[in-house]
Order: sequence, then C-alpha cells, then structure tokens
Amino acid sequence: MTPQQLVHGLVTFLHDAFTVLWVGGLGMLALTVVPVLQRRNPAEPEGGAGANRLLAAIGRRHRPWVIASIAGLFATGLLLARSEALDTGFLSFGTPYAALLSAKHIATFLMVAVAVVRMRGMDAKKAGGAVPAPKRQRAGRILIRVNFGIGLLVLLLSALLASM
Repeated sequence: MTPQQLVHGLVTFLHDAFTVLWVGGLGMLALTVVPVLQRRNPAEPEGGAGANRLLAAIGRRHRPWVIASIAGLFATGLLLARSEALDTGFLSFGTPYAALLSAKHIATFLMVAVAVVRMRGMDAKKAGGAVPAPKRQRAGRILIRVNFGIGLLVLLLSALLASM
C-alpha cells in the first residue's frame, strides 16, 4: 500500500465515522428515543415535562458530536474531493456523477440548516418565549425525524456514487 492510498483510506474512514456519528445519532433519536419519550406517559402526547427535559439533556450531550461531525465531514469531504479523478467542480450537474455529488452536497447543506434551526431555534433561552414550549418541543421532534430522513438520502446518494 502506498502512502497516498493509506492517507486516502484514513480520510475515507474519518468521513464515514463522522457520518455514522451524525446520521446514526439522528436515527437513534428518531427511531428510539423520541417514540419512547412520547409514549412514556400516554396521558400526555408530548411525553410530559420530564420527557422533554430528558430529550433536552440528550440533545445537549449529542450537540458537540454533531458540530464535530459537521466540521469533520466538511474537512474530509474537501480532502476526498481533491483526490477524486471524477471531480467536476462544486455543484456541477454536467455528468451523472457530478449531479449525484451535487445532490449529496445540497442534501448535506439542508441537514446542516435543519441542525442549526433545531439547535438555535428550539432553544427556549434563545427563542425568548416567542414560541410556546409545547409547540417548540413538537417542532424539535419533527426536525429530528426530517433530518434523519435527509441523512438517509445522503447515504443513498453516497452509495450510488460509490457504485459508479
């Protein structure tokens, strides 16, 4: 194995690891944590105040990993793009490969936007009480599911790119 192959393999591993941390975390939240918390107390559809505090605590613990993953994906993505022979430029749609890669980038940017809205817009202190807590909490839970769905789309586009 050449040094270039080793470096490319390590960068690819890091890119995949950051993807697992972010999308896997969203999957755990969307498919397991949120449904359990919502059903914890059937009399309260939103899971009650304790469930909301628990989800907020999980979010605070998960947030640094999300931020690190976004930064890591950006850095490793740039390195991978520079090493790809099929690279046709940023947001280019001239070839099927370029179109898939651009779609993946757009979906990833959308994920970042949803994450920022969820982190900043759903924070009670930053919202300043403008949005009532139950509505803010419900919106936050919906955004978790939406972002997980977009994350699955990114994984599908990545798999299609890898098959080319």
